[in-house]
Amino acid sequence: MTGSVDTGRGYEFGPFRLDVVRRRLWRDGQLVPLPPRSFDTLLALVEHPGRLIEKDELMRLVWRDTFVVEDNLIQHISTLRKVLGEHSDDPAYILTVPRRGYRFLASVREIADAHVEAAPVALVEPPHDTAAEPTPVGEDSIQADATASRRHTRARPWGAVAGLVVVAAAVGLTIAVSRRPASVRRPMRFVVNPPLDVTLLSGGVLSPDGRRIVYVAGDSSGQSMLMLRALDETEATPVPGSSGASTPFWSPDSQSIGFFSDHALMKVGISGEPAQIVVESFPTRGGGRGGGTWSREGVIVYAPTVVTELYSVSANGGTPHAVTSLAASGGRETAHQWPQFLPDGRHFLYAALGRRPEDTGVYVGSLDSSERTFLFRPAVRTVFAAPGYLLFARDGALVAQRFDPERLRLDGTPRPLASVSNQSDVTISAAGAETLIYSGVSNRTRELAWYDRTGRLLEKVGLSEAVASPELSPDRARVAVEHHGEIWLVELSRRTVSRFMLGPDVITSPVWSPDGTRIAVGSRRAIYARAVADAGREQLLAGELPAQPVLYDWSSDGRFILYTTRIPATQWDLWILPVGEGRPPIPFLQTPFTEYQAQISPDGHWIAYVSDESGALDVYVDAFPERGRKTRVSMYGGMFPRWRGDGRELFYLTTGKKLMAVDVRLGPTVDVAEPHMLFQTRITGVSRNHYNVTRDGQRFLINSPSTDIAMSPITVVVNWTALLTQ
Repeated sequence: MTGSVDTGRGYEFGPFRLDVVRRRLWRDGQLVPLPPRSFDTLLALVEHPGRLIEKDELMRLVWRDTFVVEDNLIQHISTLRKVLGEHSDDPAYILTVPRRGYRFLASVREIADAHVEAAPVALVEPPHDTAAEPTPVGEDSIQADATASRRHTRARPWGAVAGLVVVAAAVGLTIAVSRRPASVRRPMRFVVNPPLDVTLLSGGVLSPDGRRIVYVAGDSSGQSMLMLRALDETEATPVPGSSGASTPFWSPDSQSIGFFSDHALMKVGISGEPAQIVVESFPTRGGGRGGGTWSREGVIVYAPTVVTELYSVSANGGTPHAVTSLAASGGRETAHQWPQFLPDGRHFLYAALGRRPEDTGVYVGSLDSSERTFLFRPAVRTVFAAPGYLLFARDGALVAQRFDPERLRLDGTPRPLASVSNQSDVTISAAGAETLIYSGVSNRTRELAWYDRTGRLLEKVGLSEAVASPELSPDRARVAVEHHGEIWLVELSRRTVSRFMLGPDVITSPVWSPDGTRIAVGSRRAIYARAVADAGREQLLAGELPAQPVLYDWSSDGRFILYTTRIPATQWDLWILPVGEGRPPIPFLQTPFTEYQAQISPDGHWIAYVSDESGALDVYVDAFPERGRKTRVSMYGGMFPRWRGDGRELFYLTTGKKLMAVDVRLGPTVDVAEPHMLFQTRITGVSRNHYNVTRDGQRFLINSPSTDIAMSPITVVVNWTALLTQ
């Protein structure tokens, strides 16, 4: 049989060569790693140089018969811009045509043989303080070495050969150590840092097979995303479809990652599959920040918020069911967080938080029973590592303690492994007795600050705490914020803070009455109000609601409070509570879709809200309190709408946290202009709302991460159990 074999068809453009057969991208003889779907996206563009490819067409070319949302395409375009070394504002290769698609700008030459021999890597001498042999890990040495590693990382350019040698040496040593007899095996450690163009926002999570690490990072615009790094490679790559992600966790086969977006529990494959929604998550402060875990039986246990019980759901989607109960503690516990399945796939570890130290603890729960087993106090993130250890932070140290997963019993005393700081924020992950990773944060605070319409910082309010959901008083003199299940009041002129607590339970989502004399909040399955100047008891406005309400606004005439609550059959719906009329709440918008993040116009006749009926989150305007014909405001996704004081302008955030403005004309109908960007914010995370605007629309009070947040790099320890004998 005769015939020809295509050994290397490809394309050349600029310094790049695209090998179609081997699916590789090269730059000046150096291999450039690309996720599979990013490669397909680049190939589709390169095969049609100079031609505008509509978004729908490009998505069909890349995903063919699979339906995906536009965010997946945007993420891959962002990945390509980074590897090609360009910015969307000054493209040399990929031009974005707003609202239409993309055009490949560079000249392309088709070639018959795109095979490239990899350029040799010249070895260089490692830094003098980097050991050339496996180094025993002591408690006091880890942090000093991590600091030294950060110093070298900042000094070297991204992709420098030195970084390749250090990591390659670490991987080689890992293999060498694993081949030694058990009696002489020694622990070895190295540090993983993110690429220089992103900021580490979370600790790392090790895949069950011990081969990869996933973590949350922020790009230059402040947008969070998942980064994936194989331990035997030198570079981390963004996970497509993970824009806005937080709190990742692995599937038991190490092929998929669960995570939380701004509005849902998600999953995504590591081989380029599109991200999928598993279940809608709580749309307020800290959605998913309580963590998740995935069993071999395909069950996910997760905390929808930082102030709720744990729920279980099939990894393929379905109706969530509570698997723990805060009510069973008699109100002493405020949240259940950080679940992790034990080997049997039915029992799981979790932390119970409370208002007093004696109300906290680490427990073992079960999918099959409401009974639980107490292990120890206080409540900290706890990880099980085979063959039988619990790993957690205590008294400034990362420790390991023997644990029998069948009898659910601790044995012996905790043994120190390494020094850590701020033990409540230490992230720990392990793959059996071989590999352990950990990292921490020295400061996880947020700050309120005023900005003008260009994004210029005007002044900081002075509050630097873990606060959320700021709400300005009508006179703009005070701001109410959430803080660990309480409401605080901040006097803006004096920059003083005072507690404003309502009820014995966790309380959220404060809204001011239009005259500024009262604040209403959601608490469990009820809505309360309390006078700002009165130290007396709160007033019950509505009780026996189907789920915890999230309050969004109090109408300017004082008649209605607007809120959302979740019913499994219809997801999140918008409700109206008539105030002082003795009437029960009225459904305003109840559909199979999610509707939330709503604001009533200053004249009280219109409402701006967010819905996912289009397949993505978008901002709409409709009549109020009687619905009319809705108008879509955002063009490519939008959240958190806010009105200007005269109702002539509407603001919202894009999924990339850009602050947008839209001119609005209200009358018998509503007319909206094309949105335009004001500035890129640094907002991250999930909250009921992140910002407020003054009546004239000239200043914005924004809640965003403090600039002094310091994440320590991810420390990897190979053969960590050897530390227990030192």
